[in-house]
Amino acid sequence: MKLMRNLILIKLEDVKDTWDGGIIVKTERAKIPAPQGEVVAIGPDVTEVTIGQTVLFGKFAAQEVGDEVLICEDDVLAVIS
Repeated sequence: MKLMRNLILIKLEDVKDTWDGGIIVKTERAKIPAPQGEVVAIGPDVTEVTIGQTVLFGKFAAQEVGDEVLICEDDVLAVIS
């Protein structure tokens, strides 16, 4: 897939249903994907993000593309170290 302009393709992180303390969460709220993931492809005009970085983006900013999401560079809220 060749991305245009300032678009970023992100592979979403898996949704956890068990927390570090061993607590199992069974609610539907826990099944909502976190608005973060790993950058797998970028368009030619992207300047602030590189492939392989983990980013946090606006919850309603993404367009689903299979198991991944597509966002504009302006919708990236933070790069997670």
